[in-house]
Amino acid sequence: MSNAVPKGDAAEKSQDELRAMIESFFRFANVQLNWDGTVNDGVALVFHQMLLATAKCSNAMSFVPRPAGGPPSVLWLATQLAAMGYRNIENKFNLACARKAIGNFRSPFEMASTGIAALMFMPCA
Repeated sequence: MSNAVPKGDAAEKSQDELRAMIESFFRFANVQLNWDGTVNDGVALVFHQMLLATAKCSNAMSFVPRPAGGPPSVLWLATQLAAMGYRNIENKFNLACARKAIGNFRSPFEMASTGIAALMFMPCA
């Protein structure tokens, strides 16, 4: 697997877009990103794994009922069931899931950005 990304206008644009997505994801999670901005195959692969883990966790979290704020009633239960369906359809990333994925993949991400192949260190899903 090559760490070098082919040069050219299209490749540089892709790198810039991926760099912006990575920075945006870390900002969303309110996690400091200590990264030199290097984009290579390893970084792209680890970021992809990070997004998959976040999506999987967020999907699971969409089915968790929210606290009642008092004694649960039939109305609360009906509202929770409707909200679960809406959250699942809405399909947004959960902040806690994003932070956990960043924590789980921080070392492989940092290693990949330095050019060290991170594939062997990635957890199996």
